[in-house]
Amino acid sequence: MIAGLAHFELDEEGLECFLRSRREGLRPDEFGLGSTLRCCAGLKDAGSGRQIHAFVVINGFEQDMCVGSSLAHMYMRSGHLEEGERVLRGLPFLNVVSCHTVIAGRAQNGDPEGAFHHFILMKNVGLLPDHVTFISLMEKLIYNL
Repeated sequence: MIAGLAHFELDEEGLECFLRSRREGLRPDEFGLGSTLRCCAGLKDAGSGRQIHAFVVINGFEQDMCVGSSLAHMYMRSGHLEEGERVLRGLPFLNVVSCHTVIAGRAQNGDPEGAFHHFILMKNVGLLPDHVTFISLMEKLIYNL
C-alpha cells in the first residue's frame, strides 16, 4: 500500500499509512521502510525521516542496501547532504544506486563540484556509470544553471 502511494507521489498519505500501521503493531519490512522514506523525501520531511531512521537502527535495518539508499535519498532531498553521505558510508558497500543518490543530491542542492567529485569517485572504485548516472548529473546541473 505504501509503495503504491509513494509511486503516485501521494507522500502524505503514504507516511500516514506507515504511521497507522505502526500504531496497529505491524512491523514493516525493508520494502515498506524504503517506500516510507521515499514519501519523506517527497515531502522533504527530515523530521519524520529521522524518526524512521531511529526505527531502522533499533530494528537492525541499517545495513540493508535498499533502506540505506532510501535513507540517504531522504536526507539528500531534504537538504541534509552530510547526513545522507554518512548513511551511505555506513553501508557494507557502494553500488550504482548509492552513487546516483549522492550525485543527484549534490546537484539538486547546488553543489555541481561535489556531484562531479562523486562521479569521479564512482569511477575510481570500479563502478561503471550508466545512462541514469549521466541523465541525473546533466539534468540536475543544467536545471540549476
